[in-house]
Amino acid sequence: MTILIFGGAEVGKSSIASDLSEYKFFEFGGADHTDIEVVKKELSGLIFCAQQGFELAIHVIRQGRITKMMSAEYKIVRHLLPNIRIVCVVTHCEHNDPMIKWVQDNASHFSKCGLVYDAMVATCFGPLQGRMAHVFAELRCESAQHVRNCISMNKSFSSSTSHDSRLIMKLVQDARNMEK
Repeated sequence: MTILIFGGAEVGKSSIASDLSEYKFFEFGGADHTDIEVVKKELSGLIFCAQQGFELAIHVIRQGRITKMMSAEYKIVRHLLPNIRIVCVVTHCEHNDPMIKWVQDNASHFSKCGLVYDAMVATCFGPLQGRMAHVFAELRCESAQHVRNCISMNKSFSSSTSHDSRLIMKLVQDARNMEK
């Protein structure tokens, strides 16, 4: 199964991909979005892989605020893969009890920002090493299982792409300007 995993820098994309190694992930996002050449290279890789087909897209975000760049990344993926199911995995939810609380409390904010997901999962993919690793181990296993369940319930196949590079670059530029 091939899954597009996307989101900003340091949100947990690599941790999720590592814990769910039975899936093939293509990572998009997290690069320096102030460098237009980096964005072009990343987008060309995404467009190439999109033509091969993904069965699901996972938007990884860190619990906190909903940003313009987050919305732009979502819109780019939605534009390139209009028929794909998109799941949102919210990381750093370990301080909520239950972990899903922040997601539930902020559901209306996501829809106001045009972020419409097929499912949302609250997770904790804390460190594997160091003094606190044992504290996060149980939550990390639980989180990985929640994501696996979400993947199995939401997989589809979308090889159809639709892209206008000018529109995509405008979305990225607009987001970059709004973040300043």
